[in-house]
Amino acid sequence: MLPENWATKGYADRVLTGMHLFDMQLSEADYDRVQLRYIATDSKEALALQLNEWDKQGVSPYTDKAYERRLLVLTDAEQLPMLTDMPLGPTDEVLVMNTTDSVFAHIPRKDWLGPRLHALSISAADAARKYCHSIEDSNGLSSWQPSIFHLLSCDDPRMMADSIQIVLSEYFEGKASLGSYARVSATTLTDSYLIAGTTINVLRQTTDDIHLVCSWGAHNAAIFAYAYTQDIGDAELLFLDTDFAGLSGFTPCIVRHYDRALCQWLERWLDGPAASMPATEWHGAWDGYVTDNINYNFPNE
Repeated sequence: MLPENWATKGYADRVLTGMHLFDMQLSEADYDRVQLRYIATDSKEALALQLNEWDKQGVSPYTDKAYERRLLVLTDAEQLPMLTDMPLGPTDEVLVMNTTDSVFAHIPRKDWLGPRLHALSISAADAARKYCHSIEDSNGLSSWQPSIFHLLSCDDPRMMADSIQIVLSEYFEGKASLGSYARVSATTLTDSYLIAGTTINVLRQTTDDIHLVCSWGAHNAAIFAYAYTQDIGDAELLFLDTDFAGLSGFTPCIVRHYDRALCQWLERWLDGPAASMPATEWHGAWDGYVTDNINYNFPNE
């Protein structure tokens, strides 16, 4: 059994927390001019319908006045194709979170949106590099090659803005067996628990020593639950954007603080003139937006 105080907070939770923090700091006067709407669905088709419904609502249901400007926040780069068929108004802006520069450069209707299109991303490269050092330091790579798999929440690692795949490839090129493994579509954590078990057992057959970088979003909890309740041998797990209350020493975690980053971005957007936010904004360990519990200290040079 998992401990009673066990709880997780992942990427989606931090996005919601960032919106809540922004909402809480609004003044009484702001509530007459700022309205938030949350859209969450269980399918891409349902999401597309909801977004198009939002797109057509240019008048506030509370004041019966037309919005001066609107901001659409997309939390996943896989939602970007929906912009192709969405009319959007001439004052609407779009913020895409957690996307790479290469994906951002080819966003649908990028030229038409111009300065009204923005990206907010956080790189985990520094923490990932620390993790690579810890693997090499603890095992050595002269006579032994570990197998390192990046468990992705999407099929294409180029969609991941965390930079982890890039760091793994650069650091372990020729030194270790590298691979990626996209999560099979699952609707429940129970499904993901079974998929996690199958994935771990299959990958363990490659070598006795594997390292799994887990970027399955909310379904990281299923991987953790499987590892906590089953025998996974010497396999080591590193979790991205997921921490585990009361169990911080159980497995290494890297957390990107999208809650703080999003709240601060929204505050600046609200206070500034239209279409004035930067096209791209990156954060990382260098400015305090990434923390980790990886047990490695770089030696003094």
